[in-house]
Amino acid sequence: AIQIMPFEILCSCNRARAGRLLLDGVEVSTPSFLIHAKSGAPQHLVNDLLNFPSNHIFHVPLSGIFEEPGQKIVEAFGGGYADFANIRMPVLFSSHDPSVTYPDQYNSADGISVWTACGRKKMTPAKFVGVVKACQPTCIVSLQDVQSCHTQEKRQKKAVERTEKFGKDVLEGVQGCVGDGFVFLPIVGGRFATQRLASLDKMKVLNDTAGFAIEGLNSGETEEERQTILTDLSDALNNDASLLKRPIICHNISNKIDLLNAVERGFDIFDSQVEVRRAEEGQGSVGLHHCDDSDDDMVKHNGYLNLWSDAFEADTQPITDSCGCYACENFSRAYIHHLFVTQEMLGPVLLTHHNLYQLDLFFSEIRDSISNNTFSELKAKYE
Repeated sequence: AIQIMPFEILCSCNRARAGRLLLDGVEVSTPSFLIHAKSGAPQHLVNDLLNFPSNHIFHVPLSGIFEEPGQKIVEAFGGGYADFANIRMPVLFSSHDPSVTYPDQYNSADGISVWTACGRKKMTPAKFVGVVKACQPTCIVSLQDVQSCHTQEKRQKKAVERTEKFGKDVLEGVQGCVGDGFVFLPIVGGRFATQRLASLDKMKVLNDTAGFAIEGLNSGETEEERQTILTDLSDALNNDASLLKRPIICHNISNKIDLLNAVERGFDIFDSQVEVRRAEEGQGSVGLHHCDDSDDDMVKHNGYLNLWSDAFEADTQPITDSCGCYACENFSRAYIHHLFVTQEMLGPVLLTHHNLYQLDLFFSEIRDSISNNTFSELKAKYE
């Protein structure tokens, strides 16, 4: 049978909550973030650079592995995708990649389109279940019809109905599978709060599911619409006692104040592709309250150093003095500036590791503030 996710809430501060997930014998503290994969592997990182102070879940969108390596190769290898890719953390599979904006209107009543390096491929619930059985991820997000927030309400209503049908088929198909007993059900509906709530109502009656995944945000809705959606979903989840102990993934929350607002509403797990994208752009995280006055003119986007700037050409400091990441312990700002100017691939590697390490420290700070009942004070620092 489908298993309930082993999720325990340890403490709370109003709706903000600190907890832990036990997956494949690994304890993941929440609130937390997902390590995002491209083409089935961590972006820019090898295993030696995936050692963060806290444990995390590795998120693999199917678009990166559907064609290569493909189901047959992983199945023939045996042992599941984690062994195949030498991933030493719990693995989450989903059909939707939150870091990519897909064309609308290419999904149908019997399946969705997965956009791979080889073009558009059809993914039905049966095919999705086949991939899950071959790859044996720790947990999955069920098949989903995600439409951007530009799509009108009539089409979003259809997406809600299709996602419910896909969820039923996937839940039935993965019964008894090894390693994939934990299922997150997607909440869709675009920019319409009424459709998001309808999606939640349909999903919560599919019994014995692990939790929920809020999909398709930051795809064309206004800030007011997004906040209304998150507030209404938070109210609905917190007003139903049967849902309080379910972990909730919230994709496409970008900056730190938005993350804090989402944690304040009771959401637990977020993605991290924004930090990777900033690393690719040469932006190194220093944290709002770890900036020296001398750095003020170099900081951009609320706590990031633009390491492309010539201001760092002879700067021998680490990116952040208080950081224990590999980049800060071994290299200077000047060296990383040099890597970007000369377009060396090591530049994004070091900055990706650093930015994710800083994000890990940020979430640790959030968990501590919830435990100490000082979450509102922490949030005020970033406002």
